[in-house]
Amino acid sequence: MKRNTINTTLTLALGAAVAATAAAQAADSIAPPGQGPEARRGTVLPAPAPPFRGKIGRTYKNSDSRPDKIPATRAPEGAPNVLVILIDDCGFGQWGTFGGQVPTPNLDRLAKMGLRYTRFHTTALSSPTRAALLTGRNHHSVGTGVITEIGTAYPGYGGQIPRSAAMTSEILRQNGYSTAFFGKNHNVPDWETSVSGPFDRWPGLQGFDDSLTPDQKRVAARLMEAFAGYTAQTDYEFPVGWAWAMNTPFQWGKQIASHLGGTRNPMVIVWPDRIKDRGGIRTQFHHVIDVAPTILEAAKLPEPTEVNGVKQKPIEGVSMAYSFDSPTARSPHRVQYFEMFGNLAIYKDGWIACARHGRLPWTLGTYDFNKDKGVIMLFVNDRKVGEGRLEKTSWGRFSADETFDIGEDSGSPVGAGYVSPYRFTGTIRKVVTDIQPAGLTASDLRKIKDMERKVWLGTQ
Repeated sequence: MKRNTINTTLTLALGAAVAATAAAQAADSIAPPGQGPEARRGTVLPAPAPPFRGKIGRTYKNSDSRPDKIPATRAPEGAPNVLVILIDDCGFGQWGTFGGQVPTPNLDRLAKMGLRYTRFHTTALSSPTRAALLTGRNHHSVGTGVITEIGTAYPGYGGQIPRSAAMTSEILRQNGYSTAFFGKNHNVPDWETSVSGPFDRWPGLQGFDDSLTPDQKRVAARLMEAFAGYTAQTDYEFPVGWAWAMNTPFQWGKQIASHLGGTRNPMVIVWPDRIKDRGGIRTQFHHVIDVAPTILEAAKLPEPTEVNGVKQKPIEGVSMAYSFDSPTARSPHRVQYFEMFGNLAIYKDGWIACARHGRLPWTLGTYDFNKDKGVIMLFVNDRKVGEGRLEKTSWGRFSADETFDIGEDSGSPVGAGYVSPYRFTGTIRKVVTDIQPAGLTASDLRKIKDMERKVWLGTQ
């Protein structure tokens, strides 16, 4: 199939690094009138197979038999290429494009070509924002009320985006776009991230083609090397005061959904062939769930009611395309809720009500084991085999995605000879665990204390 030469690109730069791209494509052969993609396009994906329009003679010798044209799915006429760029952990006050003190020349160039949106909002956290961006639904509606690492079995918090909320990438792919995803994903449940799968929530099975040529892979590897060098030299001890300052002029920040410091982010939309008010500013209220319906309207595609045999939840966002031509038009997004870790807000027609609860994002959770027995028990096959007092805990998370399997390993294999789940068939007579430090010198103990201090400071 040939790539259609399209001179228009819809670019959405969200200050909230992943880039998801979709490019319209055409076919070598065009179906005759009445059988083309426009005639078949509808709200059920994949589209039903068109009826056979050729002719089959009575026998193979008949000369009046003729084949039909092979149907090809291609994007609607004039559909733009689409590029979405999402930047993590950047407050409203950081961007020079929006009045901040940090020079952002690339975003400046985009803003001069398109529109700046000053009342655009996200969810205040990574996984939830990505889920809302890709599906056009609120984060709880797609099971991503928190980051996937701490998902629970409560409704809206499981970390599993349901098949009833197909991603925009899948809708575009089934309508003739080729798609790609680069960078951070953070929408795969922890227990599904190993090489053992399952893979149905990985980008490659969520509508993204994910294929690179050998040359592209070498370029990608070089970019990762550069990032690794940057990471190795980064000082993570960033004062919380500066983190808050970068959200100027709003209160609070990441993880706090009750105040705009955590939810209001700069956004730029560029579409040279459609947006004529170059360098304009838009003040209408919008949310990250509005990106998906905007893309669908730009691509002239309907919202599907069924995708891959699954009935779809309605998209909860609204298109922002109306604002391209009108800086004063009233936003159709009149009500929006926010929630993250119990911090709440509700917006309606210019008013917002806020409620902040719980811990501060830069403090560690603690537990006083003196309040109870502080006893842990070890069970094997439902039989208690050990018991002991837990005097203290170490803050953090240790390989929760690698499972606690007994007798098999469904996580990452230790070598190429392992085939998951690689069940153990031998006999273990005895297991001895020694948790006492052995032969540590005073210097070793000082190093451990120093590392603990750095870890603690890195969370402030």
